[in-house]
Amino acid sequence: GTVMKSTNGGDFWFPITGGLDLDQEFYQIICDHNTPGVVYLSSQYDGIFRSQNGGETWTPFNTCLLEIQPGANNNVTNP
Repeated sequence: GTVMKSTNGGDFWFPITGGLDLDQEFYQIICDHNTPGVVYLSSQYDGIFRSQNGGETWTPFNTCLLEIQPGANNNVTNP
């Protein structure tokens, strides 16, 4: 899989995959509208990732998840 970004309305796309294992699918990307540059990404095997620089680099963000596979997180524990 890959994750792509456009900064010109979709005329040109480029990969934003720093820190991601590309041997999996990526399902959903969510932008934090309250904090510019913060983006969340769900993945097939490695759970959730967060980027604090608009997708340039990604780090795991799985704190409090019981399972990191999609569809397996019916309950969340408190930190």
